Amino acid sequence: MFKKWQGLALFWLLFGIANLFRAGTAYRLIETLTAYPLAAPLPALIGFYTMWGAAFLFGAAWTWQRRMARGALPLALSYQAALWALRLSAYRADYARHLWGRDALLSGLFVLVVVWLAHEKQPQQTEWMGTDGR
Repeated sequence: MFKKWQGLALFWLLFGIANLFRAGTAYRLIETLTAYPLAAPLPALIGFYTMWGAAFLFGAAWTWQRRMARGALPLALSYQAALWALRLSAYRADYARHLWGRDALLSGLFVLVVVWLAHEKQPQQTEWMGTDGR
C-alpha cells in the first residue's frame, strides 16, 4: 500500500535531481554565456541550485528514513520563497515577467501537493474504560 510519506520522499528526490540538473546545466553553459549580460552571475545560480538540490535530497533521505513528513512544509515554503526572491531580483527579461502568472500557479500547486503528501491522519482518541466496564 502506498504511503504518503513515500510519495513525499519521491517528490523530494525528483526535485533534488531536477535542481542538481539545473546546476549542472548552468555549469556547462558558463563559457557559452560569458558574452551575455546576465541578471545573476552563473556561479551564484550554480550555488543556488546545488544547495536546493542537496536540501531536497537530504529531505528525501530524512523522510524515507523517518517514515514521516515532519518539516515538509517549511522546506517547501522556503524553496518557493527563495525562487520568488530570485525571480523578483534577477529576472530582467520581459518574457520571464510574462510568465509570473504561470509561475505563481505552479508555486501554489507545488505547495498544495506538499501539504497533501505531508498531511498525516491523527489517530482517534478513545477513552479507556476500566476493566469493570464503568
